[in-house]
Amino acid sequence: MMKQYIISLLLLTGLLCSCNDDSNGGVPTGVLYLNIDEDRTLLTKAESEVTNESLRVDIIKASGDTLKSYKDYLTEVKGEKLILPVGKYAVSVSSNHSDEAAWETPFYQGCDTVEVAAGVITAAKVVCKIANTKVKVGYGSGIKDKFLNYEATVSSSSGTLTYERDEHRAGYFTPEKLNIDLRLVNNAGNEFHLRRVLEEVEPQHVYTFKFHLSNEDEDDNDAGADFGIIVDKQVDSVFCNIFIKEEELNGKGMPYCELEGFNNGIYSYKDGATLPATGQVLFNCFIGVNSTLQSVVVKTASPDFASGLSVFDLCKPEDVSKVEAKGFPKLQEIPIGENNKYKKYTLDLASFIPQLTIQEEMPTEHVFAVEVTDKLNQVITSSFTIKRLPDVAAATYEPICWTSFALLRGAADEQGYFKLRINDAEPIDITDVKVDENGNVFALIVGLSPNVSYTYWVASKSDETIKGKEIPFVVESCSIIPNLGFDNWSSRSEKKMEKLVLLHLQMQKGQMFIGIQGISVYSPM
Repeated sequence: MMKQYIISLLLLTGLLCSCNDDSNGGVPTGVLYLNIDEDRTLLTKAESEVTNESLRVDIIKASGDTLKSYKDYLTEVKGEKLILPVGKYAVSVSSNHSDEAAWETPFYQGCDTVEVAAGVITAAKVVCKIANTKVKVGYGSGIKDKFLNYEATVSSSSGTLTYERDEHRAGYFTPEKLNIDLRLVNNAGNEFHLRRVLEEVEPQHVYTFKFHLSNEDEDDNDAGADFGIIVDKQVDSVFCNIFIKEEELNGKGMPYCELEGFNNGIYSYKDGATLPATGQVLFNCFIGVNSTLQSVVVKTASPDFASGLSVFDLCKPEDVSKVEAKGFPKLQEIPIGENNKYKKYTLDLASFIPQLTIQEEMPTEHVFAVEVTDKLNQVITSSFTIKRLPDVAAATYEPICWTSFALLRGAADEQGYFKLRINDAEPIDITDVKVDENGNVFALIVGLSPNVSYTYWVASKSDETIKGKEIPFVVESCSIIPNLGFDNWSSRSEKKMEKLVLLHLQMQKGQMFIGIQGISVYSPM
């Protein structure tokens, strides 16, 4: 359970109506006095008193604008009388640290409204509660005796924490779905990986996940079964018991994936090139010989799968029929001989590769992430990328522009270069370029001016008829940062000077830069 605390706000306005800060221009003011008291009415267990926490206090006007902010209640607010203009405010209190997953680090948060009125003494209370969820992990004696190593990873969108075998600390997470992954290594050195997902998670609750090795006579507790959940509502604790049968892990080892025909996970194919043969470009996954596939979920950012097909499961017939229309291959089980500990499943991508499209005549990457889950909820993830290259003699791509320089981009043969036209003048040849292994051409040009029309395209020395499309561009004017002069610098009412650090890169006409990531540099001026 978590501890709740009360921040008491005493607004003493009656005696101090005449105490107007000159900075308020004669507007009636009141005094806000903050104090923190512990609320002992709740049965809670916190790692530290809230009075020892570093708390941020924000005074927010009814319009939503923040009137004042204090980074530390103890050093800036406690015992101080805060003068505020008469009006309604929201007082927000929160821990200074982030709410990311962390060990023994609860995140406190609270908010209440208060009205500062002239001639009235106003008191208000803000209840500051722990806003996240506390998670513990434990292991039964059977797990400790039968397995050489074991650890559980708990994760949510707020982050990931790994509970090793001797980890007794509690972790704090945002109150949302929790993923629990258990990694086991038995005395024979075989590794197993079990996953559980707890969908409904509430704030200010303690969740304890304990892994047990089932007895032989406990037939109703199969390995990989769902949680045995016990909820103690009096102390807001949830006990999640997970039972494992060691004998049922035999032949159900940790899944794994392999790629064939890829180069560092990427397969590049250019239009017009020889198509890969069947069996040359493969995605393979392996699961224990005594296990079965539960799901093979594919997630992709490919533009060809944007219309409702960005996520699909190859174990669901309805999903398979949809992606087959896009040419995506079926998942096939491949026999790999007797006495093997694993079963093999394959995606043969050879016929699928040329069906992927090229976007706007530019090299287009189609990325596919695959998550394989077996009957024990053991999960393995892998990914592959298919890069489609256009079969064009020359292609010009949109440049990347800054205020006085630009990166020209295109594709051509080994003799490729750029032509650059400034306004309506004769084009300039930019022959000092960088060409990569895929035929992409780059050049960095500097000394450019705003409000000038530039046009460029790709050409080739090997053939004058080879020409990419012409692409016009302009560069923006450099923005002027206000109050840069020392005469315009000012201090706050608290006499704290704000320092401005400015990194200024000035580019003179005709200035030459030497090598940016191996890209040649040219100045037309």
